[in-house]
Amino acid sequence: MEHYQKYGSIVFIWCLLFVKVKGGTHKGNHGIGMVWNIMDRETRFLIVSKLTLNRGIDDTIAAFKEAAINAHGITPNKVYTDSLRHYNSGIAKNFPDAERITNCGIMKGIHKQ
Repeated sequence: MEHYQKYGSIVFIWCLLFVKVKGGTHKGNHGIGMVWNIMDRETRFLIVSKLTLNRGIDDTIAAFKEAAINAHGITPNKVYTDSLRHYNSGIAKNFPDAERITNCGIMKGIHKQ
């Protein structure tokens, strides 16, 4: 982590997975929960893996808050995400200086930049 603090080249990648759970809902479908993952782009070190029953703004903010706690004061310069609008609140509240790169995904190849 010292390398990142020295050069300030931290980039986080955010990944949201849909999983089967009791009590979760997504777009009216019952039994679906979300696993929020955030990792360091260079090392692929997993900073957070958080299960929630919904994909709302409170869940988004909570996941980003846990990432901020687990990163021990290291903040990203960029955060790569899909286009979920709730990420704006999570990033603004926990990583206010980070640039959000949206509409990213494996199929788009943007994650490789």
